Amino acid sequence: MINLRARRGEDAAPRPILLSCHIDTKRIEGFIGADDGASGAGVLLELARALAQQPELAAQIEIIFLDGEEAFAPSMTARDGLYGSRYDVARRGEGELPSFQINLDMVGGRDTRIAVSAPDSSDAMLRRYARAIAAAGLSPQRWSLTERSYLDDHRPYLEAGVDSLNLIADFSGSDWWHTPRDSAERLSPRLMGECARLLLQLLPELCRERRSCSNVCPQ
Repeated sequence: MINLRARRGEDAAPRPILLSCHIDTKRIEGFIGADDGASGAGVLLELARALAQQPELAAQIEIIFLDGEEAFAPSMTARDGLYGSRYDVARRGEGELPSFQINLDMVGGRDTRIAVSAPDSSDAMLRRYARAIAAAGLSPQRWSLTERSYLDDHRPYLEAGVDSLNLIADFSGSDWWHTPRDSAERLSPRLMGECARLLLQLLPELCRERRSCSNVCPQ
């Protein structure tokens, strides 16, 4: 398994904001994984193109494409799955973890509702999410919350104390998840574009908050 990391510039200092998605697919015959998880990778690749026009903001961000999110067994457990994210958290030394993480998973499906887990996010992050939805002019019905907790690539960072947000589709009761029906035909360029707009609202706010804290908090 290989994680792919991207940062602007040659400065080796940790970036305060981490954007992540997983790039592996489940070992199921005929399964392509167009939404789970190629959609997140597609959004982050296009977002990187946009961030190249904002070098000061881009310098605060690391993008990581995580391998090994899917379990080898039929169902994910705390020990089987999240291999790439668990490794990335473990390899970072003291002070190397980001302040903020936003994880993307299944963000491109047609007729999909994104349901951020309220229990998995801080109150401050949920308020930022709500403000970004309004500022980007997105539907709060499509970009919503759930009381369900997810075992996903935000979890190792969350447990390490990182303020995390997991953008993930409500796939409960779906007839496409982990089946050959998760193909390119179910992807929505419009929804993927909405995800990028949301991130472009969130990222400057996170950057401002980080700078404000750095100015008043002891290092």
